[in-house]
Amino acid sequence: MMPGAPIYEKVELLVKEGSNIINVVHKNSGMVITGNNLLIITETEGGTKGKVYQMEEIDGYQLSTPTSVKEPEVLQD
Repeated sequence: MMPGAPIYEKVELLVKEGSNIINVVHKNSGMVITGNNLLIITETEGGTKGKVYQMEEIDGYQLSTPTSVKEPEVLQD
């Protein structure tokens, strides 16, 4: 997962698709907004899955209560 990013039970996005707005739900995921992108990272049994949205695609979002916050990993020599 992303170091220091909280993991939410549910990340709900309102995504613009043409003239429509659809509700997209990511479960047990982290979310980060950086620059003009919104990143969703989900850990699965098969590995880590990511989705990148452009901010122009997003009409809104709602985050549930964080399930946990992982401490940043510090690499040492």
